[in-house]
Amino acid sequence: MTKLCVGCRLDRIDSSGSFLCTYNRCRNHPSSEYAMHFKNLQSLEICGGGLTDVGVANITDLRSLMLLNLSLNHCLTDASLELIAGIFI
Repeated sequence: MTKLCVGCRLDRIDSSGSFLCTYNRCRNHPSSEYAMHFKNLQSLEICGGGLTDVGVANITDLRSLMLLNLSLNHCLTDASLELIAGIFI
């Protein structure tokens, strides 16, 4: 991963609509890989982006999240719900 900045505080990522599914084969959305490096992230929106269960696993350590929007990601399974529940406990 390329460093985005040194010493900056990012608290919101919205990558809604950056769709990465082709031919019904889902690939993990790169936003989850970037987001996992910002431990103080408060808001994360990855809508309609082909996010997978692997991508959700990338963000499970983001304990500062107050808003999480993963709507319209048809690649998510029940396993993602279990992972997401662990974030907010």
